[in-house]
Order: sequence, then C-alpha cells, then structure tokens
Amino acid sequence: MFKGFSKSSGFSGFPSLGFQSRGKSLRPLYGKEKASFWLHANDGIPSGTVDGALISSWNDLIFKVGFQQSNSTWQPTWRASDPDFGGNPIVHFTSNGRHMIGVDRNGPTIGTSQTLALVYQYINQSTGLYAMNSILGNIESAFDLRTNYRAFCHNAPHTNNLGIGYWVGSNSGVNFINGSTAIFDLLPRIIVLSGQALISNGVSITKTNNGIIAFTANSIGAPNTGSPANAIGTLKFAEAAVWNHDYSISDCLDISAELNAKYAIY
Repeated sequence: MFKGFSKSSGFSGFPSLGFQSRGKSLRPLYGKEKASFWLHANDGIPSGTVDGALISSWNDLIFKVGFQQSNSTWQPTWRASDPDFGGNPIVHFTSNGRHMIGVDRNGPTIGTSQTLALVYQYINQSTGLYAMNSILGNIESAFDLRTNYRAFCHNAPHTNNLGIGYWVGSNSGVNFINGSTAIFDLLPRIIVLSGQALISNGVSITKTNNGIIAFTANSIGAPNTGSPANAIGTLKFAEAAVWNHDYSISDCLDISAELNAKYAIY
C-alpha cells in the first residue's frame, strides 16, 4: 500500500507521536510544538479498509476528533495510493460522497492564533456566491451555509458583498483572506496558513486581508442536500494539521517543506 517518498532525501521522518497512544495533550508535529489536530489518510480510517472502499468515519490522531457519514450514498472513497501525492493514501470526496460531520462537534479551532496545514487537490470547482469548495468548516446543514458559515475554502472566482475575488475562506460572505489566482488552480496543493503567513506549495503569498474570524472545524466538505449542494466540487484530501500557535512565515515554510518531503508535490 505504501510506496515511500519520491524525494526522501529531504524527509526527516514521521513525528514521534506514538500512534497507538493518543493522549489529550498538545504534541510536536513536523518539527513544531503545540499540534492539536492531525488528520491524514495513512491512519484514522476504519480497520480493514481496502483500496476503493467507502469510509464512514475518519479520526484525528491527537485528540481523537472523529468525522463520520452514516449515509453510504454520501461517503467518500479511500484510495491506498495516489501518484500525485508521492504514493501516499488519500480520501476522495466525489460529487456524491463529499461531506463528513464531527461526531462530538469538538473539532480544532482555526483563527489568527492557530496555524493550519492542508494537503489536497481540487479536481473541479464550484462557482457562485460566498464560500465555495469548502475543505474544513463549521457547516452541518443547508442553513449553516447561508447564516454563520466559516471555513477554509479553495474558491473559484465569485461575487459577494466585497466584490469579485479569490478567497481562502468566508464568514457569511465577509471573507477573511484574499489570496491570488496562484493558489486556486486544480493542482495538488500544500497550504500552510497562520495569522502571519499564507504559504502555497513553498511560496509565500501576499494577503490583502487578514481578519480571520476563528471557527471550530466540525465538518469536511459540504452537505449533499439543499442549496449548499453546489458549494463543493470534487476533492482529494490527504492531510490536515492544526497547531495552537501563530507561526511565522519562516516556520510555515519549514512545515511546508516537511510536508513536501513526504508528498513530493512541488
């Protein structure tokens, strides 16, 4: 299943977290302290899952935050290896299987006091108003999307009360970061975001707005029913991590490099 890293010379090894001993304290991850959340397709999926199988749950490896989807029609697909991610596993959110909800609603907090890393690829994008193409957010229903929705989004161009732009995330249409077209293509991406930094595939991106409104990430993707059904395209999702610290541009570049040594994306 695991094919190794195509750029192994730069990879310093997996963090010594003790995968079978998952406590309740913050941990070091990719060379940085205070990691509070770690979700990746190498682990945390149901035991015995085989390539191409649907998954009903996916658990983080630090605080055991669980995401689930009981409706088999809406469950994403686990792939044991993807060549675009260095041969590592991914979870494929398709046009149907594209939403998982936090079991205990105790997902990680994401805001200017935290650092978020994501490894993913949007295969196609939805376009429209507000928060399109959500990856991690607080949306659990159609109502959430139109009221208090907050998320990290891989947005195609869209119009809202702030005009037309490319956005990393939204809160009821009031977007917190305007990036650039450079990070919203359909290629695999390693994104590292903090209050100080926005890194995309090893490059620091200038942000024109930095007013991140903190939210609790209780969902992956968006619901399959109601008006949010057009709010997500199809997504390959390999990994997400959150640190309870606002890391600098230099630190975020270090995290990106560690992830790239694993996934060989750029």
